[in-house]
Amino acid sequence: MNPPDQPDRQLEYDRIADMGHVLDHFPVQNRIVKRWLPLVFGVIMILSGIALTANLIFRMRSAIQLHGRAILLTILPSPTACYALILIGGIIIVTLVRVHWSDNITLFQMGFVKDQGNRVKFWQYQAIQRFDSHVKQVIFGGSIVSTQVKVILEDNHKRLLLRNNYIGMDDLIHLLRLNILPGLIERANHRLAEGGKIEFHKRLQATQHGLIINGNLTQLDQIETVIQNQLIKLHQKGQPELLLFKSKLSNIKNLDVLLDLLSIPPNPNY
Repeated sequence: MNPPDQPDRQLEYDRIADMGHVLDHFPVQNRIVKRWLPLVFGVIMILSGIALTANLIFRMRSAIQLHGRAILLTILPSPTACYALILIGGIIIVTLVRVHWSDNITLFQMGFVKDQGNRVKFWQYQAIQRFDSHVKQVIFGGSIVSTQVKVILEDNHKRLLLRNNYIGMDDLIHLLRLNILPGLIERANHRLAEGGKIEFHKRLQATQHGLIINGNLTQLDQIETVIQNQLIKLHQKGQPELLLFKSKLSNIKNLDVLLDLLSIPPNPNY
């Protein structure tokens, strides 16, 4: 990642130096098309606006010589507004291309940086309070038509939603999971050991004594989990017919932490 040209962003890049070495770099998908297609279109609009304006000026000068200045009232208003819109539109497109030219996500040892437009957002792994990744494949006629990806990250101050807009999205999710989940699970266990509560759903919370489901406490070792068709079901151990909780996976906050608690109940003496 090269230092920025703007002096006012130097502080942001000084913070990057404290995040350790680079693990991987993920630019936006189709960046060649996203860069050059609108850039060429914007330049064409600018050149067209300039050429049309120059032609209009030439026509006005000729018309004034033949008919006097009063002819401007019939020639000037409509074309001028149209040409100005073309020129301004081209400038806006070129400016947006320049601003978003280097959009990317870069992963470091201690966190990652999301560079989008003029905004650089810093995320430290140890400060993240929520990590959820949802991957849904749309299948038609036995073939995968598209893949929908949604990664949700939260800390104490901000929220970030990532979609399938980056090259190597599978690798990006994998590396985020490796760097975030161990610390997130450890902090969750520590919070429970101190008597805290973790909310996974408005009807599902965890304490050091078990899960509170719809206001009722059930010990973790008495719960069995079934995940199928983007749904999670919790039922009484050994009694599949006794359903305790059911929800879409996308409605669960920190799903991986919940599954870890259910598979490896925390040590009360943590």
